[in-house]
Amino acid sequence: MERTKKSETKRAEIIAAVRHVLPEMDYRNLSVRAICDTCGISIGSFYHHFKNKEDLLAEILEEIDKYLIREVQPQLTSESAADNLCRFALGFAQETTASALGAGGSVLSTASVPLPSDPTAIEKENARPLYELPRMLIREGQKTGEFASDISADAAASILVTTLRGYAMDWSRRSFSYDFPGAIQEYMAFFLRSLS
Repeated sequence: MERTKKSETKRAEIIAAVRHVLPEMDYRNLSVRAICDTCGISIGSFYHHFKNKEDLLAEILEEIDKYLIREVQPQLTSESAADNLCRFALGFAQETTASALGAGGSVLSTASVPLPSDPTAIEKENARPLYELPRMLIREGQKTGEFASDISADAAASILVTTLRGYAMDWSRRSFSYDFPGAIQEYMAFFLRSLS
């Protein structure tokens, strides 16, 4: 039992260290050796906890999804799909802010990671809660007539997530110099008008 807890703690430490350095490094150039040097561990220790750097990245992305399920999804309680979609976007903004301020967030730490390009990986990415939650909310709004159905829920969710990620990158590149949640609220007003 003690050994398992130690292993989980070390795994979490590695993830936290890599999350911290990812924004400063290009993921494509991030080697297992660089990860090990950053974390102060041996290559053998790295491979004890992860198959490869892609396995490590999958864990970081899973943390974002767990945050959305654990913290954001329970807040989606309004009968209004628009209100719920705004709550989702603000939850994303909160996670992004936590990431920027070192409070354990994961959104900005994955900004340098290339998005999938092969069909199987794209399908897997689109099944993540990051896309599935807004897609579900947009479908609900379309069913009730709150949102027009000129555009598919899949396309609208993709536009929303891509824009949220773009805002996160812009905010990061501007040294966090503006009110990120406020900017997301302004964008959501625009986005919701486009769905009406």
